[in-house]
Amino acid sequence: MYPTIIIPSINPILCLKVRSFLPGEWPVIVKDGNPQKHFYELKTLDIKTKWAVNLDEDCFLMNPDGLLKLIEFMEQGGYQTAGIQDGSSNLRAHNPVMFNPFLFVFDVAAVQSAPTVAVDIPEESKKFEHFVRYNHLPYQFDNFECYYAFFMDLLAAGLKPLFLNNRAYEEYDPGPYDIGHPTIVVGEDGEELAIHSWWSRLYFQNTAIMQRVHLCEDYARSVSNNAP
Repeated sequence: MYPTIIIPSINPILCLKVRSFLPGEWPVIVKDGNPQKHFYELKTLDIKTKWAVNLDEDCFLMNPDGLLKLIEFMEQGGYQTAGIQDGSSNLRAHNPVMFNPFLFVFDVAAVQSAPTVAVDIPEESKKFEHFVRYNHLPYQFDNFECYYAFFMDLLAAGLKPLFLNNRAYEEYDPGPYDIGHPTIVVGEDGEELAIHSWWSRLYFQNTAIMQRVHLCEDYARSVSNNAP
């Protein structure tokens, strides 16, 4: 049972880096990374596996076996979607019932069958507050990201979300650049799954960002069970 990995790509160099951590037998779809349309395009994408994972091209999957165990846990628990709360990452304090989709695991049929709805997202989000699992940041029920409407559709359709824990990569010193720590996603069993730098869109524009991505890549390689 392998998931399809979907990489919204704006940077071929980073895309190759991320792909190098993926098992060779896993199917991969690389597509346009425009956030205004990418997520709704997932609903019509020809995905041939039961499960898929949206993986940003600066998010390095260092534990493929752990991801498979996570999907097994989701199947047993009746979860159709998983990711970290946008409002409980170490870098963001926004709407806590929305995922940050840099690593977003989903049941393909369930997501593709969810209808599109038009609602007041900040107000409607409060109806799903009971799903909030990690609330250590001063989050607010806002409409900060363009992809929130997509995730609201999934909640409104009754899809059950699994919010994953995460922690800051403390070994990174953000002091000179004031861009915060990269994020490490933690699976349901406590294992580290992936590390995300957050800054792929500035990769060619800023030497500090390039160094940050390289550091995340090095960390992923040092602990990966599928290191290139």
